[in-house]
Amino acid sequence: MKNFKRFVTTAALIGALITSSIPSAFADEPSSELPPLDLGIGFSPFNDANGTRYADAVWFMWTNGIAQGMNETQFGVSQPIKRVDASMIVGNYGIKGLNPNPKKAPFTDLPQRAVHTVSALYEAGIIKGKTKTLFGSDDTLKRGEAAIILSRMLPLDKKATIQFVDVGDRYKEAVQILVANGIVQGKTEALFGTADPITRGELALMIHKIFESSKTAPAQDSSGSLPSLAKEISMTLDKDRYTKLDTPTLTITNNNSLKQMFGALFKIQVMKNGSWHDVPFDEDLAIPTIMYELQTGEKHQESISLNDERFESPLTAGRYRVVQTINDANGESIILAAQFQILEAVKSPYGELPSAAEGVTMELEKASYNDSTDYLKLKFTNSSDVTYGYFRYQYDLEVKKNDAWYEVPFDSELQYPTDVHLLDSNGVYKTNVSAFAYNKSAKFEKGDYRLVQSLVEKGKEKGNK
Repeated sequence: MKNFKRFVTTAALIGALITSSIPSAFADEPSSELPPLDLGIGFSPFNDANGTRYADAVWFMWTNGIAQGMNETQFGVSQPIKRVDASMIVGNYGIKGLNPNPKKAPFTDLPQRAVHTVSALYEAGIIKGKTKTLFGSDDTLKRGEAAIILSRMLPLDKKATIQFVDVGDRYKEAVQILVANGIVQGKTEALFGTADPITRGELALMIHKIFESSKTAPAQDSSGSLPSLAKEISMTLDKDRYTKLDTPTLTITNNNSLKQMFGALFKIQVMKNGSWHDVPFDEDLAIPTIMYELQTGEKHQESISLNDERFESPLTAGRYRVVQTINDANGESIILAAQFQILEAVKSPYGELPSAAEGVTMELEKASYNDSTDYLKLKFTNSSDVTYGYFRYQYDLEVKKNDAWYEVPFDSELQYPTDVHLLDSNGVYKTNVSAFAYNKSAKFEKGDYRLVQSLVEKGKEKGNK
């Protein structure tokens, strides 16, 4: 049996592993047109909401893509709302258990943009029509009707005693539930305003209070069936595996014929026990009050931090997804998700290593590579009088983060031979190392990397490491 002496030598990928940059929809617009980032919650582009009791609720609706304004500067807080538009807002908020593929509702007066959402809400018993075949899409939604719809989004076991003289038996339980949960008050001590049109501002207030009372982000989907591509709009990540030291890059591409809009606030969900669960952000985290717009053919790209400080609890290894609600110019929305895996960040056991030792040098053809590199060209030079052996196809790739080296996981689905190559005395050997073996997309973040290879000396039992 051959005896070998082991030492480790490295080659470093220094510096510029360059990631591609794709501008957002606002890239060509003057920065002065964007809302100031330091104004925080409550600031939106809607002049009729800012500085009023509706400010926080409208900001919540707008940044989450739940509702848009009537135009660029007016939310319409005092304007009535149609039944179909209110239904779209309720659907955009998200209700647990909605069927992502509902049977089409029987209503003949639904605009195409509302068919899917109204059908899902109808199937779940959240809304009903005016008749068996008419939804009353263009009818104004009344406060009593809104109470019935919104009460179905809350626990039914909490009810309050009410004294409103205009609340009949049809509306009584719904109003009791809303009042008990602090969602709504009456117009006066004696009148709820059951037959009055509900305004867009009042509806925003109620939905925001439902969110606050639940302390849970709007539930988009628990079944794991959200797509990453729908209606020619896609949402992708640059890789499918990360450690918490990495910074994922999210890209949203609009190939739809309509302009698309979405807020800066997205959701992170984790897979547990076969279903998706929201990962709460830290309550002190400031979310920029930006609404992005994507014209046909445009892309938006942003970085996503996995830093523990952004979340209520540290992220652990597991399966995750980014969830974003996207609305088109007609008010129709879709929900997309991009899945990824978080791996444990494993520190290198080696510390700092040389690229030459015992007369053997290991070097790369170049000191820097771009993000689409398929192969790293590696050269071994043995100037000693000793023959060394090593596994020809097995290398460790490591990345430097926070002044420490960490392992880059090898693709577990790929299997490489365990052939041993002998590097003869005074010999030179050149080979290609596949970057694909470490990352299926062959894309890496900008940074410092190194290849680590263990060589063992033939014919001796001991030696320097």
